[in-house]
Amino acid sequence: RHYPPPQEVATVKPYFMFPHLDSQQQALVEKSKGDWKELTNDERVQLYRAAFSTTFAEQKYPPSWGFQVFGGVFWVLALVFPVYAFIKTFILKPAPAQLH
Repeated sequence: RHYPPPQEVATVKPYFMFPHLDSQQQALVEKSKGDWKELTNDERVQLYRAAFSTTFAEQKYPPSWGFQVFGGVFWVLALVFPVYAFIKTFILKPAPAQLH
């Protein structure tokens, strides 16, 4: 991937900032090169979302992983218990009489 020299990045918006845009978003980027007073608030939000996938608020409070951790623990227990029951029932010998 080719990146422009730093002096060009400081003066113009880097072209690699919007590599994933579709034609509608590309047209919006072209429109934004003109007067920003002509842009609606929705168009400004779309431009921001095109440039930055997450906002500062979303970065500060990322999605919670609690349910995924709980689900993972549940599945581990659900898979380990039948193995434990099989070993306890069929493989382990009964305890000696002295331990009862």
